[in-house]
Amino acid sequence: MEIEHLGARAAAAAGEDDQSPVEQVRLTVPTTDDPSLPVWTFRMWTIGLLSCAMLSYINQFFSYRSEPIVITQITVQVAALPIGHFLARVLPKRKFTVFGRECSLNPGPFNVKEHVLISIFANAGAAFGNGGAYAIDIINIIKAFYHRSISFPTSLLLVITTQVLGYGWAGLMRKYVVEPAHMWWPQSLVQVSLLRALHEKENLRMTRAKFFLIALICSAAWYVVPGYLFPTVGAVSWLCWAFPRSVTMQQIGSGMSGLGVGAFTLDWATVVSFLGSPLVYPFFAIVNVWVGFVLLVYVMLPIAYWVLNLYQASTFPFFSASLFDHTGQEYRISEIVNDRFELDTDAYARQGKIHLSLFFATSYGLGFATIAATLSHVTLFYGTEMYRRFRQAAREKPDVHTRLMRRYDDIPNWWFYGMLALAMVAALLLCTVFKDEVQLPWWALLCAMAVAFFFTLPISVITATTNTTPGLNIITEYVMGLIMPGKPINNVCFKVYGYISMNQAVSFLTDFKLGHYMKIPPRSMFLVQFIGTIVAGTVNMSVAWWLLSTVPHICDKKHLPEGSPWTCPGSRVFFDASVIWGLVGPRRIFGPLGYYGALNWFFLGGLAGPAVVWLLARALPRHAGWIRLIHLPVLLGATANMPPASTLNYTAWCSVGAVFNYLVFRRRKAWWQRYNYVLSAAMDAGVAIMGVLIYFCLSSRGITPDWWGNSDINIDHCDLSTCPTAKGVIVEGCPRPRERVPPLPQIMTSSLPLGEMGPRGRVPPLPQIMTSTLPLGEMASARRKKNYVSMYISAADCSFSQPSIRSNLRNMFSPLPVTVLVSIAALAFISGDAAIVHEPVAAAAAPSPDEANSIDGGGGGFSLPLVRRRSTTTTMIDVAKEEIQLATAISAGDKKLLVPLYGRPQGGSTYLVQLRIGTPTDRISPRYVLFDTGSDLSWTQCEPCTNCSSFTPYPPHDSSKSRTFRRLSCFDPMCELCTAVVDGGGGSGCLFRRRYGDGGAVSGELVSDVFHLGAAGDDGGYQLERDVAFGCAHVEDSKAVRGYSTGILALGIGKPSFVTQLGVDRFSYCIPASEITDDDDDNDEEERSASFLRFGSHARMTGKRVPFRQDGSGYAVRLKSVVYQHGGRLNQQQPVPVFVAGEEAAAMPMLVDSGTTLLWLPGSVFYPLQRRIEEDISLTRRYDLTHPSLYCYLGNMTDVEAVSVTLGFGGGADLELFGTSLFFTDENLTEDWVCLAVAAGNRAILGVYPQRNINVGYDLSAMEIAFDRDQCDRV
Repeated sequence: MEIEHLGARAAAAAGEDDQSPVEQVRLTVPTTDDPSLPVWTFRMWTIGLLSCAMLSYINQFFSYRSEPIVITQITVQVAALPIGHFLARVLPKRKFTVFGRECSLNPGPFNVKEHVLISIFANAGAAFGNGGAYAIDIINIIKAFYHRSISFPTSLLLVITTQVLGYGWAGLMRKYVVEPAHMWWPQSLVQVSLLRALHEKENLRMTRAKFFLIALICSAAWYVVPGYLFPTVGAVSWLCWAFPRSVTMQQIGSGMSGLGVGAFTLDWATVVSFLGSPLVYPFFAIVNVWVGFVLLVYVMLPIAYWVLNLYQASTFPFFSASLFDHTGQEYRISEIVNDRFELDTDAYARQGKIHLSLFFATSYGLGFATIAATLSHVTLFYGTEMYRRFRQAAREKPDVHTRLMRRYDDIPNWWFYGMLALAMVAALLLCTVFKDEVQLPWWALLCAMAVAFFFTLPISVITATTNTTPGLNIITEYVMGLIMPGKPINNVCFKVYGYISMNQAVSFLTDFKLGHYMKIPPRSMFLVQFIGTIVAGTVNMSVAWWLLSTVPHICDKKHLPEGSPWTCPGSRVFFDASVIWGLVGPRRIFGPLGYYGALNWFFLGGLAGPAVVWLLARALPRHAGWIRLIHLPVLLGATANMPPASTLNYTAWCSVGAVFNYLVFRRRKAWWQRYNYVLSAAMDAGVAIMGVLIYFCLSSRGITPDWWGNSDINIDHCDLSTCPTAKGVIVEGCPRPRERVPPLPQIMTSSLPLGEMGPRGRVPPLPQIMTSTLPLGEMASARRKKNYVSMYISAADCSFSQPSIRSNLRNMFSPLPVTVLVSIAALAFISGDAAIVHEPVAAAAAPSPDEANSIDGGGGGFSLPLVRRRSTTTTMIDVAKEEIQLATAISAGDKKLLVPLYGRPQGGSTYLVQLRIGTPTDRISPRYVLFDTGSDLSWTQCEPCTNCSSFTPYPPHDSSKSRTFRRLSCFDPMCELCTAVVDGGGGSGCLFRRRYGDGGAVSGELVSDVFHLGAAGDDGGYQLERDVAFGCAHVEDSKAVRGYSTGILALGIGKPSFVTQLGVDRFSYCIPASEITDDDDDNDEEERSASFLRFGSHARMTGKRVPFRQDGSGYAVRLKSVVYQHGGRLNQQQPVPVFVAGEEAAAMPMLVDSGTTLLWLPGSVFYPLQRRIEEDISLTRRYDLTHPSLYCYLGNMTDVEAVSVTLGFGGGADLELFGTSLFFTDENLTEDWVCLAVAAGNRAILGVYPQRNINVGYDLSAMEIAFDRDQCDRV
């Protein structure tokens, strides 16, 4: 082997008495050295710098993804071997002189010392196993979470200074923690073993290099399946598939956001994502982690969550790193932080205290205990020995390794002093010149440095002797949160300078010990470490800046497309920590002003725990051997990575580690010694290489398979696992826990006082509704535009109480046949879990070619006439209702607000779609329904309609006359809730209920029948005849039923949506501004069409395109500017910006909604706009006390024709509004007056008025909306 040619003279100098006192060192580290081996070679610099840059790039890139990949130095250690030998064979051996020294590109065979320095470069590139520079998370939360700005120079200076600051004092401590033999640094022995194995010459058939290559190819090839084709195999949670409608069972079975019972993974990335490779950990450490994990996840948390409901745990998800308010909604952090990154105390008081999921709160308590237990454990078990070793370090006889290292020139102390001084000056410059961007005052920086310097030596000693490195993150956060609360960026900067600089010092010393064992010249070690750190930090920062600037909505789960990998799990936890410790402060969470003050007792428990173990070891000396293996710091800190790490990450990690480091180690030790570390490196490298190839070759180009195994937002298909289980908590996408309720007609006539609305206007629990005093139909402070979905079970159903944990576990673990499992599923359903409300959207089957040809002659599209009908009711839009809705409901955030089309533009008329439902059509009366892009379920009144509004002359639909009518079965994918008896329906089937923002509601059964759309042709046929699932309303009190409308044709986003069921990918409409059609109400078949609703290839997609995102059931574009101009089209005035979003993140979402009447803008935008308009038109305002939000003026449309407003959207498109798009009149009034079709609300909505004479096209596949001004009465 190569080691055989090491100097014999050095070997002879090492006698038996020179051996290390530590047995592991004696068995692993050679006591010989060959100082003639070249170190600073072209090969070393080339491979080292490239590996450093590559690892820093890959690790930083994947840190933003849902399953981050961390490639450690082991990968480079193994990969560099064949590369080094290849360069040694091909590079020229000619010598040349540089600065008087003879050099060569190829000084000889690739040697172990070159390999060590390449490993040091790689370790710097991997941020010493952390993946990327820790300070990058500061930039991430500033830009992606707080949506504030920070410059690139400031960011780079922050990263570099935090990375190198600890090197200064680490170098000064080398004499005490590197040279002494008792400071043996166990982690370094792993690297020594691998390096020696790779440089030994072997004559075996299966060499390590060949084994590595085979394993790498297999790993890369397999990763195509979980990384691209079938990601679901990365988290197989079969219990969620068996119980798709049970929240509790999904919480138990989900491997990503639950207990993970029965879950498994076939993805190596899932195994190593957060804990690293389990193949390199000793079995002892794995057992401690496993015991700590099991005690927390499978003992403490289930009892606290399901039995004790500790800290109102059931109000929040079981497993989540998010922050919540007291109603279970995600805490709106952006609303409590001002422009200076400080806490807005008034906004905080309005929103309320922060709540944590039980898992997240417990993880913080265990963090407290871990810090205290580390001090207590080390003091009791190692205190005396550490003190003795520390005293001996300076004067004990140096061992053989230290003597061999004295052949090389040592590092002058002024190198460390100089680096320390430069880093401190740069950091102080950052805190003075750029103080507004980082918040950290200079004195706080000095305090952080003092903390790091103070802890570096003791923690280095602990790491060098026990392989345990306690973290200072919680302590630094806690201290600065008490000193300067309300400043999150200040807090995280203090943490990074106080904790990471200490951590960097320990990592620096770890690598130095590796160089000490492998006899690397100290100066070479220092320069490689320093240069590698600078290169890695720069690459980390560049990659982060690139992704933060180019990936829309990165780290923002709410606005990312479904299935997007850019969720930033690590940064999410870092952000939550900045809120908890910095913005809000520990006093408001863990102190007297918060809910979690009791967690401070964990400090005491952590201190006392090791004392109990120590006393047991002293009291039971016969069992002291295994009792001393109980390391409470490891047990308590086992779940430190949770969240964002999931239970599946831990169970898979521990299982794989136990197999290789216990079974294989004990039964196939020779195989383990030769191939274990090589296999670990090959698996890591294969996943990383294929992951990068998949992204750049396929994913970045939008080539992604779209199917069940790859399209769900949750990789394990446990959509309900993140739902709370408390009654009365309504969360988007989650079912409402069932409560026993009276029949639906009674509910619709119940009353509710306005003063008893839930927090922020949420719909209160049903028992509260039943004792209220205001008619529900007049409820003015309704909440959300998105339909509330309530589920009702008749008295025939079983108990609604939450199932007991004991019964759930007993049923789950019983080894029963499939038939009994079905019974268990039924039991889980009826015993407390609500059925799923919002299932993932799945497009219905597209029309067959025959269907398409029958519709439009083979074009694949069709058009429906929009018919204009006179209203039999009020001639004025109910703006008061809309105003109340917007003032109370839009604050709910991204929930969809629905204002049904009961507005009557131009003389009290509206636009409807004509259809007949059922077969045969000659027995079915025609019906007119409103088309609404904000609703996800089509419905109409049906017989028997026991409590329906009578604002329409059309009778309810009589389904008994149709031979194609059918009720949806319980197994139909459209079924929202299966029930034994449908109230008023007269049979069994599926219930539906929609509650609208204006106080109206509709409920009944989900059915299916043939829709005949459009007027009949000469041959008696219709433009479209298709079986459609819709709601048959038996109880209805909705503003959608006004005039001649009898329901809604839903064009929004959702599985039951009409568009989704058709399977078309585009539709369009164009609403005229002044067309008055035939007013003959006696002849329905002769009603003249005013415009068309177009689908498929008939859709008109001309004009400017704007990207949209799903917002509840509707479509939202990004509004980036509002520009006002008076006489702009006549060049009379320069445009006046009213609102301009400086960055993409500052743009506001605007709903494009055919179910809303006006253009709604936030008050901060509307009122400046209204004042400018009022100043320029110079008309007298006409006040209407019944509609105070309207701004009407005495005049006519010619007086306001010079006014225009231009809306600027994301993507560079804009839309100019003027004339009838901006103003409206009422022709029934005796005097001339004109009203502004814009009003103030809490969010932006583009309603019907601003859409008049504009062709609006929706491209669902491209997720774009096209706007094109046109004369809609001519198209």
